[in-house]
Amino acid sequence: MITMDITIQGLDGIYATQSIMEYDSGSKIIMITSRGQEDMVVDSIKAGALGYILKPITTDKVLQLLDKIFSNKTKDDEEFLDD
Repeated sequence: MITMDITIQGLDGIYATQSIMEYDSGSKIIMITSRGQEDMVVDSIKAGALGYILKPITTDKVLQLLDKIFSNKTKDDEEFLDD
């Protein structure tokens, strides 16, 4: 299970996702993002991320998304949590 910001200093979160998935296709990646990065979110999902959470991060958002990921939801059920 990996959580990472979609924008990483010195590295692109989409490239990082692609690299991680090439190394271990079973990785579970959740992107952390802020509003206004919708195109990057779509690209990260295409690269292998299973979902994303908008900042500010709350325990409830993380737990809800983890529940969906580990309850064997399909990739078509990517989750967007914004409360």
